[in-house]
Amino acid sequence: MTTHPGPAPTARPRGAVLLAVAVIAAVGTALLARTFARSVIVFPSQTLTAIAVCAVFAAIGWWLLRRLNPLVPADRRSAAACLAWGLLPATGFAVLANGGLTSIWSRVLGLETGSAWRDALSAPVNEELLKIAGVLLLALALAPRVRGPLDGFVLGAFAGFGFQVTENVIYGIQSAEATGGTGTTTTVVTFLYERFLTALSSHWAMSALAGTGLGYLIARRAQRWAVVRGVALIALAMALHLFFDSPLIATGPGGTLRALLAFVVAMAVYLSLRHRFRRAAADHLRAHGHDPGLLRRRTRRKARRAQPDRAARRRTGEQQRHLLTETAEYAHRTT
Repeated sequence: MTTHPGPAPTARPRGAVLLAVAVIAAVGTALLARTFARSVIVFPSQTLTAIAVCAVFAAIGWWLLRRLNPLVPADRRSAAACLAWGLLPATGFAVLANGGLTSIWSRVLGLETGSAWRDALSAPVNEELLKIAGVLLLALALAPRVRGPLDGFVLGAFAGFGFQVTENVIYGIQSAEATGGTGTTTTVVTFLYERFLTALSSHWAMSALAGTGLGYLIARRAQRWAVVRGVALIALAMALHLFFDSPLIATGPGGTLRALLAFVVAMAVYLSLRHRFRRAAADHLRAHGHDPGLLRRRTRRKARRAQPDRAARRRTGEQQRHLLTETAEYAHRTT
């Protein structure tokens, strides 16, 4: 007779932490609003165009990123919280931090060198830490939502993607400002299209790597080498961000490498995590008398179709969803 593990602990909101997170988020959002309120008022049509175009981009990204989680899509509440953090508070704090760091680099390195390197020296530190701060705050407020490195990867990707969307809106508005307001909404759309071409290797990929490191630090800190892996992955995300913003190889083959490197590294880490997750899931199913083939969508669909009527197919589908949820919970906590 096989025994099934008890239900996984559910995420319980922690009132004091939630209040603190809400205050922090409100401050960051207010900073963002204060910084760009004038531009929004002066260029309303270009702003609305940028928001509309980026909203479509955000909807596509939401659908894709939720499916990075094997077996069961990422929890909507957790994903939405991290996306919202990247969209508003993280961006607001980053704008403030970037302005302060830019002044420092100009004084230390001189105006010319400081201007050339300000993005590469500022963004990797403050932006990466600010984006994954949303994942950390989520872990504190809704424990145990970050169950391991794969959760960190997915939630970090959401935070980075939200940051990426708002950054594109800001750049779209600034493209209107650069033309003195003479540019049409077409100018904004064209500019955003060029931004979307580099979307594969942008903030979401770097934050996914940093989030993976945070996942190790939160959920695996008692394991040997987990802290080293966690810190190394966060440092890797920062290094890739520095490389992405570096003025040294902006064009030619080097520019192409710069545009793709973060995506390639992020996907290599993801595929490794996914392989370990599915192996743990298969072991769990096998240990409890189930066919590991149920990990494949085709096998589950075939099992439902084999049922004699619609009611039986519905029951089979519900049983499969319950089993996959339980299996995914186990795999998240053991890989």
